[in-house]
Amino acid sequence: LSPYKTGLQLWMEKTGRDTAAPDGDALERMHWGVVLEDVVARHYSEVRGVKIQRINQQLVHPQCAIAQANIDRAVLEEGKRARWDDKAGRVIGARNVLEVKTAHALAQNGADWGEAGTDEVPQHYWTQCQWYMGITGLPFADLAVLFGGQKFVTYTIPFERDLFDDMLAEADRWWKAHIVADLPPPATTEDDARRL
Repeated sequence: LSPYKTGLQLWMEKTGRDTAAPDGDALERMHWGVVLEDVVARHYSEVRGVKIQRINQQLVHPQCAIAQANIDRAVLEEGKRARWDDKAGRVIGARNVLEVKTAHALAQNGADWGEAGTDEVPQHYWTQCQWYMGITGLPFADLAVLFGGQKFVTYTIPFERDLFDDMLAEADRWWKAHIVADLPPPATTEDDARRL
């Protein structure tokens, strides 16, 4: 569902076939996304009156090793620190996931973004949050977005277990069909066809 990468590009990346460096515009977007992530996360913490924490490790679903997550932050339970619990197969000490995004100033006027507080966000962000909640075991995610460097909005996305289970099954199927079998998925764009 990503607008930034096709299935074939993902396959090439995961199999070590993609050696192309991102172009200048992509590098610039990534740079500012990284720089502003901490600023937006700290602002969320101040506005909500909560403590947040990075979890600096790859989180791996206990029943499916290919299901991994690197969340932006965990929103802490009162007086606790967040950590990955291997035995429980979930994040403990946190009440929810915090994902941080920066977006173009006009993006908020698009059909993909709803009112603050809703879960009306672009589909690829919504499913990313579902994936992270399924892996962390946390019941909801806040998506904090800075539009145009000046408009801060938070969306709240509840976890949907059945959807996550379907996503997990599809990810496992795709991994086995394309990565394990070393067979590329079909081309979906002209660029994919050229790569193939």
